[in-house]
Amino acid sequence: MISTLRTAAAATLLAATGWLVAATPAGATGGDTVYSSIAHPSADYLVDQGAQRAATVYDHWGTSCTASGCTNIPSRADFLDQVADAVSSFRTDDVLILDFESLVLHENGTDTAAAQNSADQLLIFISWIRSAYPEARIGCYDYDWGTSYQDAGITAIRRQLFGSGGFDMFNPTLYQRWSSQSVWDANLQSAISNDRAVSDKPIVPFISPYRSGENSQGLLSDAEWAHQLDTVDADADGSIVWNPSAAGAVVPDARWVQTLVSFVRGG
Repeated sequence: MISTLRTAAAATLLAATGWLVAATPAGATGGDTVYSSIAHPSADYLVDQGAQRAATVYDHWGTSCTASGCTNIPSRADFLDQVADAVSSFRTDDVLILDFESLVLHENGTDTAAAQNSADQLLIFISWIRSAYPEARIGCYDYDWGTSYQDAGITAIRRQLFGSGGFDMFNPTLYQRWSSQSVWDANLQSAISNDRAVSDKPIVPFISPYRSGENSQGLLSDAEWAHQLDTVDADADGSIVWNPSAAGAVVPDARWVQTLVSFVRGG
């Protein structure tokens, strides 16, 4: 396994760019594991404070499936090159999360033939990862709160994906893209209900301090961010924090970082 990088340079960079502030906003208190899927070197500071790393493997091909078959499927070699790039960028091979948003079953609605093709392709990708990273825990960014995931036929296919040799965890996207915190709460519960109908494997949602996971939408309030951390901690099995500035040097307001650090440290 790749060793955790703990460098003073990371903390220095955070201080220089304004990620560190003297006052810590009140709010969240920690418990379950928090994973950082932020590639920028400054995110090493979160690992130094107790977060774990998770690598996100992005779809560079636009892979998708319909009832008649799948398109834009990478070769095994190209796919594993992309996994290796993610391992290098995120500095871990412990937790590997597929972000293939055109391939997840959510895109198929209740079309079970298309969903079966998508599931079969995802299982092939999982087998390729396991051949190269046999100890990795593998997950998939998905829309587990979607109403199509309440369909009996789709649920049966999802059980294949989370059975023996399948994904090790659920990773629903819980970026705040809804009209209110109460709707966010309801969608978290929907994701948990849909996932628990499939398997008792860990549910580790993606969350972000940004609305909709986008810089342009602005940051959540301190209270909203703390509520999301605490609620996911209480109801799920951990969280993956993603920052839309992961690939660059854009630095957000430091208050969300301090709320997160306080949470990771246990409040």
